[in-house]
Amino acid sequence: MADTTKGFVSLLRDIQGHWLWRRSKPFSWALAWIDMLLMANHKDNKLYFEGNIITVERGSFITSQFKLADRWGWSRKKVRLFLELLKNPKTEVAMIVCQNQSNRATKIIICKYNELQEVRAKSRANEGPTEGQPRAINNNDNNDNNDNKDNIMSGKPDFSAPILYLNKRANRNFDVKNKGNLNLVKARFNEGRTLDQFKKVIDKKVAQWLTDDKMMGFLRPSTLFNRTKFENYLNEPVGQAKKQQTRDDTYKAPKPVNEEERKRVADLVHKTAVKM
Repeated sequence: MADTTKGFVSLLRDIQGHWLWRRSKPFSWALAWIDMLLMANHKDNKLYFEGNIITVERGSFITSQFKLADRWGWSRKKVRLFLELLKNPKTEVAMIVCQNQSNRATKIIICKYNELQEVRAKSRANEGPTEGQPRAINNNDNNDNNDNKDNIMSGKPDFSAPILYLNKRANRNFDVKNKGNLNLVKARFNEGRTLDQFKKVIDKKVAQWLTDDKMMGFLRPSTLFNRTKFENYLNEPVGQAKKQQTRDDTYKAPKPVNEEERKRVADLVHKTAVKM
């Protein structure tokens, strides 16, 4: 009998949109760990974060305890304890490293991510597909193709691509087969919008809202792909807002009082006091 504890299986990231996955809340520890592996970047990626461009390295991702709690159906306390367990397991080496980016966001780095991917690549190259089996799918390459290219075979746009890109950038699980989501995307494509424009809108709002507990809930197709909002977001100026003027900018120092003026004011005060 084959040893099922060896080797690997291919998992496409769009499994996160499957109805079985979405009905799995609250997540088990194992499912939460798999979810973290799927959220990790497969290549270095730059992100606009709180006024700065930062690099999120391969095998890492930006999130928050609040967001993971909502994603996994857990309390924030349970998320915190789970992350501590992965950082400091009693019987194994650390599985993750957490780096605080701000009070509201944390970078999570999957330990040995590169080693796992290299072993997987070598295994595929050495073994190859057996007779009657399809070639193993490279999850990351396939994911890029889905996100960045239209459906060349049909000549029509891939309506799921903007939703997949949103899931990837915002670490969400929106169903790529949901009719409401697809109708919004289709309507924008029919207006002449392009996939690059969808990505531009998504990138802007992820940069602004991903670490904002009040706004992160609006990183969803119904908001971003709405006709009026999409147009407004697309034409929003890029870059930091103008700095507000400070008191130092508007304050004008009083003119110095010369000796003659000082005596005049003193005499006036004296005369006023005498009359009183």
